[in-house]
Amino acid sequence: MTPDLQSYVTHREAVLDRVRTLLVERLHVEREPDTIDPDTPLFGTGLGLDSVDAVELVVSLEDTFGLQLPDDALGRRVMRTVGKLVDMVLSYEAAVAAGTLPEGFEASAEGAGSGEPEAVGGGGTEGLTAGESEGVRAGTTNVAAAGEPEGVEVGNAEQ
Repeated sequence: MTPDLQSYVTHREAVLDRVRTLLVERLHVEREPDTIDPDTPLFGTGLGLDSVDAVELVVSLEDTFGLQLPDDALGRRVMRTVGKLVDMVLSYEAAVAAGTLPEGFEASAEGAGSGEPEAVGGGGTEGLTAGESEGVRAGTTNVAAAGEPEGVEVGNAEQ
């Protein structure tokens, strides 16, 4: 595995761990964080979240990662599974690192203090982008910068 790929995988796992912990601690999902599969649906028969939980999830994402989900179809699409949330966070981080903000997104005034996403784990995304995950677009603007490291494919099949 190349160093870029290893760095990307490590960072993705760190973001996944933070999203899982957020679900357990803030939304009181009654599972151990490491037992939550990335393909688990957030609502219905998956984690069983409801509309009140959806609001808390949006606030928690803002607090934890310094981003605000757009209130449109994109927001609904990325809130389908745990993995889609991770894809969206990685895409957002890559766009901010590239000095851009995806159309439809706003940097949080709170979040990581400066309005930029809080650092996650030891992976880092320097020089890396999350790529375009399935449906993670704001309007017609790709939220990722130039592409992903060689050999990295991001995104889940539409559930």
